[in-house]
Amino acid sequence: MLDRAAQYFLDSDSQADRCEDDIWLLGVRHPGWRAPAPVDDERDGEVEADEGQRKGVSALGRRGRNSPTKARKSPALPPPQQPSFAPSASTGIPPSSPSSRSSSPAPPPATIHGWPASFYHDFYSRPALTYRSHFPLIPCDPPSSIGRGARAGPVSSPSEERGLSTDAGWGCMLRTGQSLLANALVKVHLGRGATTVADAGTYARLLSLFLDDPSPLSPFSVHRFALEGKRLGKDVGEWFGPSTAAGAIKSLVNGYGAAGLSVVSCMDGTVYESEVAAASSAADGARWQKPVLVLINLRLGIDGINPIYHEAVKTIFRIPQSVGIAGGRPSSSYYFVGAQANALFYIDPHHPRPAVPLQLEAFLLDAYADSAWATYHCERVRKCALASLDPSMLLGFVIENERDWNDFRSRVTEVRRDVHSSPVLPRSRRQPPDVLVYSMPHSSRARRRQSSRSPRRRLGGCAARPRPLNPRPRTPH
Repeated sequence: MLDRAAQYFLDSDSQADRCEDDIWLLGVRHPGWRAPAPVDDERDGEVEADEGQRKGVSALGRRGRNSPTKARKSPALPPPQQPSFAPSASTGIPPSSPSSRSSSPAPPPATIHGWPASFYHDFYSRPALTYRSHFPLIPCDPPSSIGRGARAGPVSSPSEERGLSTDAGWGCMLRTGQSLLANALVKVHLGRGATTVADAGTYARLLSLFLDDPSPLSPFSVHRFALEGKRLGKDVGEWFGPSTAAGAIKSLVNGYGAAGLSVVSCMDGTVYESEVAAASSAADGARWQKPVLVLINLRLGIDGINPIYHEAVKTIFRIPQSVGIAGGRPSSSYYFVGAQANALFYIDPHHPRPAVPLQLEAFLLDAYADSAWATYHCERVRKCALASLDPSMLLGFVIENERDWNDFRSRVTEVRRDVHSSPVLPRSRRQPPDVLVYSMPHSSRARRRQSSRSPRRRLGGCAARPRPLNPRPRTPH
């Protein structure tokens, strides 16, 4: 507990290191840190200042490339100067610098806040949903428990509306689920590459779907997620788990046709081709007409991730269909977007910001300043050791067409050969193994037997269960 408190207040995970390994961020490779090229005397002062800033700022890989080390906190630095709807824009050198006064154009910076520039631009461009405050009340009567047992304060009068106006303390898994979904929508509607000014209207519309308001115009707001979680058995103000987050995403997205996306949730770690193909079908039955977000809920250990799965988890970020992992440390959920060496990059939702109100009177780009959209991006890169993570996690992959599915299937099959018996990427099966059928109630077995008449291809797997010593024979019902 003390380690977690120190990590939060010192923010040691945000200190840049000098790891030279390649960085993989949602299927895109970026080079790691490189030593700066020699510079002329005119910029010696800048280089010395930059080197002074780097000293003692390594949180990972200072003594060893893959091992966390202590580091002092660096001062907060501003994000790149760029329009929020075009997060790929680069950061320039201030006009007062000597380089800007020279006749030759200034080269782009090699690093930003100590991180490789190309990686930083890509990281900053990821939509990031965090705690918000002062949004319209989420009704709950009486107010439900917040986090572990805390209660909302009593109302001043019996007629006063009851509810919660912030998700701080209980909504971290909800927010990381939103972040995963937001990045999936951006990938589907704008692609994985750079967002341009021409895409500004679409990008603003996608973000507006997550504004914290109960209006139907924001179908993926914290209000909708919280109330959907209640339908799934979680009171408003109670922590979500990965399975609840997956269920809420599936229900909300499949109920909003304008999203242009379907969701398949795999609660046992198994992906069936028939289910993905069915979710991609149009009204006339034609397959692969709609992108599908595949959510895979896994548990890869008891108290922490079993080391035999480390390589498989890191490989997830090399798969181009990946939209990240919602998981984290015990009792804290993060949105993981990249990997380097034995560490993962993540977006931390535990930093409250004021809610951005829904504006109905004007076009989105006119209704909000760039500073409002900028609150949906994270300017501080954070990185933590893979061994420190909680074993429960929610994986997301966007399958856009049949060719995408075949590529995804071949990639995960290849990884399985490298990581033997990994429940992330096991062998294909046409139907569930008998051990699962035997362990089901009679009614479930009957439904499974009926559905298995049309063989389903299996990609994925689940934790093995022991075969009963005297399994009952499967008789027709």
